[in-house]
Amino acid sequence: MRFFSFGLDGASLVLAFHNVIPDRERPRGDHSLHLELSRYREILDWLPDIFEVVPLESIVQEVPIPFGRPRIAITFDDAYEGAVDLGITELARRGLPATVFVISGMRDGQTFWWDALADSNDGRTLKIREEVLRSAAGRESVIRSLAKQNRWALSELGGPFVASTWKRIADLACLEGITIAHHTRTHANAAVLTKEELLVELETGRTELEERVPEARPWLAWPYGRSSARARSVAMHVGFKAAFRVDGGLWKRSKPPAPRFRFPRLNVPAGLTLEGFRLRAVGLLGR
Repeated sequence: MRFFSFGLDGASLVLAFHNVIPDRERPRGDHSLHLELSRYREILDWLPDIFEVVPLESIVQEVPIPFGRPRIAITFDDAYEGAVDLGITELARRGLPATVFVISGMRDGQTFWWDALADSNDGRTLKIREEVLRSAAGRESVIRSLAKQNRWALSELGGPFVASTWKRIADLACLEGITIAHHTRTHANAAVLTKEELLVELETGRTELEERVPEARPWLAWPYGRSSARARSVAMHVGFKAAFRVDGGLWKRSKPPAPRFRFPRLNVPAGLTLEGFRLRAVGLLGR
């Protein structure tokens, strides 16, 4: 498969991974977020056949690539332990760059609410998730209070399924090719927040992360991939230079410039076959 046969010259793609887990590990939490190591390796090994793997900065700043070869950048949301351990290790072996979007208010070893919920409420998870994304704006502390009131079971996980530590994240920032960026303060659903709430999530969250990781870049991944015109305006006001969705896929040069505060990414879920990933990456299947 050659990139020019699909009209990909000058195209850009940003991948959105969440977590990477050992193949032998029993799936836990929200299974779609926890990609098996063997599939992750297959994806990384295939990327250079088609794409020029570049730092996210090259796409944000629209740095041209010689001969118009399509560019791809790798990102991770949430800073899971498996991503920080296995995911980054595999990138380092190949000399590939990546950006990790980090929640400034997360705790070392935290089980994220969506994993805690999905691990214990198989039949009702999607309904409850949509409900709390609206009514509780996706806030961890509020959702845990609601779970107690409504007797929703929550599981506390461990191993690769939890948030990494701040020490490890600070160490990541020192690795060549690895950058740290922002994922808000509490992973709230920005699409339903007021201006005042957005200032806490974005401005306070940015300050907190940069106090821990001074090298953090002024880029933002919208939690749950959701934003609003108000949220995008506040993000611009407090100094972010770009913000990313978790859908949208390939951006071709023939299109208008990508919207800087709604830049598309291709989500890479667990369970996706390598062939399915290839077809989505070059824009031949849905995103």
